[in-house]
Amino acid sequence: MTHSGQPCEIDIWFPAKYRKLYVEHLTGLSAFTPKQADYFVRLWGYGYLQQEGIEKTPISWLSSTIRPFRCSHRDAADLFYGKDEKGARAAGNMIDTFCKKEYSVRESFSGANNITRITLQNLGSLVLPDHQKSKDDHEASKIYIAGFDVRNDRKQVADFVDKLYTLDPNSPNSVQRNIEGGLRDWAKRYPQGMKVLRYVDAESGIPEETIGLVAAFPVHEDSEDVFYESPRKSFYLGTYQKGMQDKIQYAGKGDDCYSACIRCWQIKPSLWTFDNALMLFNETQTILKSMRDEYPDVSELYSIPIHPQIQKFALSLGFQILHKGNSQDMYWLHMPIDRFLQIDGDMVINNFDFRSVSFI
Repeated sequence: MTHSGQPCEIDIWFPAKYRKLYVEHLTGLSAFTPKQADYFVRLWGYGYLQQEGIEKTPISWLSSTIRPFRCSHRDAADLFYGKDEKGARAAGNMIDTFCKKEYSVRESFSGANNITRITLQNLGSLVLPDHQKSKDDHEASKIYIAGFDVRNDRKQVADFVDKLYTLDPNSPNSVQRNIEGGLRDWAKRYPQGMKVLRYVDAESGIPEETIGLVAAFPVHEDSEDVFYESPRKSFYLGTYQKGMQDKIQYAGKGDDCYSACIRCWQIKPSLWTFDNALMLFNETQTILKSMRDEYPDVSELYSIPIHPQIQKFALSLGFQILHKGNSQDMYWLHMPIDRFLQIDGDMVINNFDFRSVSFI
């Protein structure tokens, strides 16, 4: 099919099936929402088109090195929105968003057409690891939410949670056995508060892998004093022993309950991405909405992140440090539960820099 390389012809010179691979890849590795990733890939493709020429179309993969190129706001609008009503101003704002995320630099020229010279940067981390990967291969794996299955999920969750505990200088040795026992106990007491992220690779036939866990529980009124004590006194998974008394007792049916606690919110360190964090966050909201329906007086939400990176993520959501207790590295975090349930995860999590996440 012939074309002249105009922005509105992007489906011809950069087919949607190839753009989709990049959009999904960028959404997982960068701070882009899926829509922003789509617009950025379109702009990246337009820069590649101007650099390589029409003879290199249709584009199936993108170079990490793109020379500066010109793109008017009107061209960007055609590129991003096609026949939609959104105009040049919205497209210009979107380019500004890319600049704030440090993936592009713009130099504007005066004139009615708002001509802009754009330099794309930091593309090396965004290229596909294998640009020959087919669509079918790409879609053969998926990640989804499921209820915690104590028989199949317990050891896998304990394995990656243990790795986070052993990064704590105060707990250098493996506590996986303790964690397994604690998870089993939690599942008996309030199973509806425990959900996991599961990964399945249908193409290779590799069994499902559990890669994330949220465990949230209603707290009995008599246990609320723990939120004013040192956070380390309330650890449970890493110190669990058969028959031990949990300092946080859960509210039962008909009990007074004013607080909820997220006792575990972890994703396997190698799979900390926007998509996975957003999926687990959305499920956390679902759990807490159901809990609030069950206990209408619940108004407070607490948590203890066990790793600085998880704490950083929680603070980006709006949690506040309640107090330090006797520790300088572990804190009780607090947020009104109604405020947590009002968070637009897609927008707020988009602002978190996943490139900075390190569990080393």
